[in-house]
Amino acid sequence: MNKVKFLKRYFFLLPIFAGTLLFVFFFSATYAASTVPVWSNLLIPAYQNVTLPWVSLPLTNPSPDSLLWADPAYPFFSLPYAQALQPAGLSTLPVWNMPLSAAPAGRNAAAASALLSPPVSPVPILPPQGPAGIDTGQIRNGPLALQSAGVTYLPDQPTYVPGQVLVTFLPGTPAAEMSRVYAAHQCCEIYSSPYAGFKVLTIPGYTTVLDMTRQLSTEPSVFYVSPNYYRHAHLLPNDPYYKYQWHLPRLNCSYAWNYATGLGALVALLDSGVAYQTAGVYALAPDLAGTLFVPGYDFVNVDAYPNDDYGHGTHMAGCIAQTTNNLLGCAGVAFNATIMPVKVMNNLGSTAISNEADGIYFAANNGAKIINMSLGGTGTSVTEHTAVTYAYNKGVTIICSAGNAGSSVPEYPASYTECVSVNAIRYDYTRPAYSNYGLYLDVCSPGGDLTVDQNLDGFGDGILQQTFSAPTYASFYYYFMEGTSPAAALVSGVAALIVSKSTLLLTPLQVINTLETSATTLPLGTVGWNQYYGWGLVNAYLAVLRTI
Repeated sequence: MNKVKFLKRYFFLLPIFAGTLLFVFFFSATYAASTVPVWSNLLIPAYQNVTLPWVSLPLTNPSPDSLLWADPAYPFFSLPYAQALQPAGLSTLPVWNMPLSAAPAGRNAAAASALLSPPVSPVPILPPQGPAGIDTGQIRNGPLALQSAGVTYLPDQPTYVPGQVLVTFLPGTPAAEMSRVYAAHQCCEIYSSPYAGFKVLTIPGYTTVLDMTRQLSTEPSVFYVSPNYYRHAHLLPNDPYYKYQWHLPRLNCSYAWNYATGLGALVALLDSGVAYQTAGVYALAPDLAGTLFVPGYDFVNVDAYPNDDYGHGTHMAGCIAQTTNNLLGCAGVAFNATIMPVKVMNNLGSTAISNEADGIYFAANNGAKIINMSLGGTGTSVTEHTAVTYAYNKGVTIICSAGNAGSSVPEYPASYTECVSVNAIRYDYTRPAYSNYGLYLDVCSPGGDLTVDQNLDGFGDGILQQTFSAPTYASFYYYFMEGTSPAAALVSGVAALIVSKSTLLLTPLQVINTLETSATTLPLGTVGWNQYYGWGLVNAYLAVLRTI
């Protein structure tokens, strides 16, 4: 009888017990059948299958006869071809990752084995289409969601004031209680807001801001406590074509401009000249009208008027110091820097070493702190190297393009140890097929790829600045250009920001170290130097932050 009563009383528990057993059995089977714990799928589903949603494919048929021109005569034209969006996974973008054991310690390390095959994204070379220049009527806006010029990738950005916390006490907290809290945690009040009553406290040196935040939050009289977070101004130029200059956000320029704009930095541009004045058949480029210039020299025509008769040098000048915030055209990296135009290339885009060497001596002897040489070729020259060494010893930082042959064969002057060798990356952080690589590479910078439109702005992903198409020297448009030439010029602009920011007279070694140690290693997530990206993508923001 007692057993019957017991069963009747607790019979309702049997379904609960059976359900519990079934749940345990089902959960165990699910766990055993999977290599990933069930809870990890519940907590972080976004990380289980990471894909890139789109790649850009040109609809036009590539021409086998359309090839990239040799350095420095890079193609510069707009490509308003149609784009087709195709779903693609991460595996469709070949990103090479050098094993750390195989990576040389630096650009000058001896090669123990042959270079590996270059990792590039195989893309067709498209023929030029439409007019060479672009004007307001020719620029097509991309989707509104893609027109933001904001920078979202900010490694190592300082986020709060060191040694300080913000504290708000509960309403009515007496002063004696506040003093007790300060004494208990060895903090000191340095400011009290007359509007909201929050306090700014300094903390002892033996603890961190985050630890102190946690400690103070346990106090019953504290209503809220947090770090004293930084908020940064974002200098976004009012130049209307800035939104097409994807390369400037890639360099984190808008944040760097809060600290330096190039003022006081003198950059000698050894190139085809610059459209810096109106004289005869030549004209001042409208978007260089506010750029600072000092007298240069023309070593091709042997006169004091280094006018551009090719168009390459004017584009490079824009990369470095295009007049900015003038409601016109484009922006430049170091828009308050001063340009010294030194013409060493002729109207075909080539130079003899005799002209180049004399141009180097001229720049070094006339106060240049940075020399940009977006030019080069194979084979060393004692005359050239001696000039480079002279300038380096005079305190000049020398930035050079690595070359556009898609090869590991070193080109000079970039590969001299005194120079900074710069190769190119595309919008997606990968190396374009044309860009050189190898043991002499230092850093990389945006050089673009006119065969793709990865940023979906309606144009090939080139570097947009103002220049002309010879022989119409007075007719200016905004041209997309690709190559290690603009990549090097952009790095020269960052070097000018470093020189401008510093309160000291920096040596070339100091400038180079700042460029290299602040660079973002590529492929993203890797560490150290490799022969395809050097020390990584130049980061203007971190470079100026680390400048003394």
